[in-house]
Amino acid sequence: MKRLNKPYYFKFITQEQKRFDDRNTGFSRGTKEGDKYALITRNALKYMEEKISGKTILDRAMVAAFRTVDYALRKTEHAREGSHTQNTTYRLKNPNPEALTRIVKDAARWIGADLVRVAKVNPLWIYSHWGIYNVLFTNAAEEGDPIEIPADYTNVIIMIHEMDYDLVKKTPDQEPSTTMAYSKMAWCATTLASFIREIGYKAIPCGNELGISIPMAVDAGLGEMGRNGLLITREFGPRVRISKVFTDMPLLPDYPID
Repeated sequence: MKRLNKPYYFKFITQEQKRFDDRNTGFSRGTKEGDKYALITRNALKYMEEKISGKTILDRAMVAAFRTVDYALRKTEHAREGSHTQNTTYRLKNPNPEALTRIVKDAARWIGADLVRVAKVNPLWIYSHWGIYNVLFTNAAEEGDPIEIPADYTNVIIMIHEMDYDLVKKTPDQEPSTTMAYSKMAWCATTLASFIREIGYKAIPCGNELGISIPMAVDAGLGEMGRNGLLITREFGPRVRISKVFTDMPLLPDYPID
């Protein structure tokens, strides 16, 4: 492995790139085209009746229950740009970016992130508009609303959340490690954003919404994009979920890797 001055994917860009519209993701299109997610639910009920291995009522219960934190947190003010909860007066004087970066990474790992790094915000990776799927999970906007991250949010903190090896091997059965990872994403991003605000800076936590997580993780040096379209990490392969926090806190970005 070696450090790079800029991500390896730059050599594959041959023309001008445009921001991607969240309305065109598989999740948003699947929600609107044929109501595929309702079909998944109907099939799950059928599988429970047939007592198919890996899709029983107990399996389904774990899948639903383990995402509770994600369902609850992402629709609250804490999961948006938010405001300071207690400290509304003080801010660190003469902040040291190197020290702040170390403090934020330590906090992220203590909260529960398995890996954490920092990248400069690349506007290209911010969605151009809200898609229906993320709207349903957050209630933060309406479908088609434009997305803009303010220019003073210059850094994005990327966190990696491992999914259990043995459970992921059971996919596409009902697989609770995935939904547990979504709850970890919501918990870690929201909690880290609150921590940053209490220091006196601004923060926007998010999971899959607002921007494309994989290239941000690549920019932060957490791995490379695989042929399967997923982030490949040295530590966990592709068995990961990604959360992120946009912030105006002065931090030192990490290097992309090859």
